[in-house]
Amino acid sequence: MNHHTTTTSKAGLGERAKMVLILRYMHDMTLDQVGQALGITRERVRQIESRAMVAIRARSELRQQALSVLGCSV
Repeated sequence: MNHHTTTTSKAGLGERAKMVLILRYMHDMTLDQVGQALGITRERVRQIESRAMVAIRARSELRQQALSVLGCSV
């Protein structure tokens, strides 16, 4: 399991959100291309991507806070 897969699964993302992020960032596809590949609109891809990034950031911030409370550094 690679780092990207671990991050998306730990953030609790659904399969569609994971696929959107993989296609956008690992395969460097545009919103239109991802939409065509998944059979959804460009706008829906943008919404899914945005929500997924918020979830990943929230998870990362929570992790940082927990490590800080425990006195650990990263």
